[in-house]
Amino acid sequence: MRSVDTLRSVPIAILALLPVLPAAAGEPPVIRVSGEATLQVEPDRAQIEFGVISEAASAERAAADNAEKLAATIAALRRVLGSEGRIETRGYSLSPRYRHVPKSGQRELVGYSASNVVAITTDDLDAVGPLIDAATAQGANTIQHLRFTLKDESAVRLRALRRAAEAARAKAAASAAALQLEVVRVISVEEGASPGRPVVRARFAQAREGATPIEAASVEVRATVQLVVEVKE
Repeated sequence: MRSVDTLRSVPIAILALLPVLPAAAGEPPVIRVSGEATLQVEPDRAQIEFGVISEAASAERAAADNAEKLAATIAALRRVLGSEGRIETRGYSLSPRYRHVPKSGQRELVGYSASNVVAITTDDLDAVGPLIDAATAQGANTIQHLRFTLKDESAVRLRALRRAAEAARAKAAASAAALQLEVVRVISVEEGASPGRPVVRARFAQAREGATPIEAASVEVRATVQLVVEVKE
């Protein structure tokens, strides 16, 4: 899995202009710094939601039409997924549809709408385009929440935290040296890591020939570390 590491840090120019003072009487002088690291990693998992919305004059007809189209959609999705991948129901609704009558100011029942949404998870990124084509060919008329993610973010998150800690420690050493001080020890560390943020470039318009083109960008995992170090002259 390829990744690009980006290190960022909060400017410390202000610290260099201020004397380092004890936080309270009897306490050692400290320097507070922060470090940040961002890793960009190629995704190895895709998640996408397909839905079927059906409208009819009666609730029974709307529900029946929706069930028929969704069953065909799921069968087509399973053919593309094979033994891999996961299909889960995300939501179902059946509700009346009204229109406003200007003269009376009342609502008039015009029919019913049935909606069913399923979520697909696959580790075959090349299957995303064919999945979209298969679903729309069978009646799926909503496609949403296409995300490229990681199967396991924990290892990447730990790498990001390590890089952020290294950046914070280097910044503390630089600040101390600029003030002609020496770092004695680390007093406290506060860390944070944000979930992987997928960057998606996708075109859903179906081409006349070939599969729907999908371009997956990298997943970004960001970590920050707040560091407090004791210093001495």
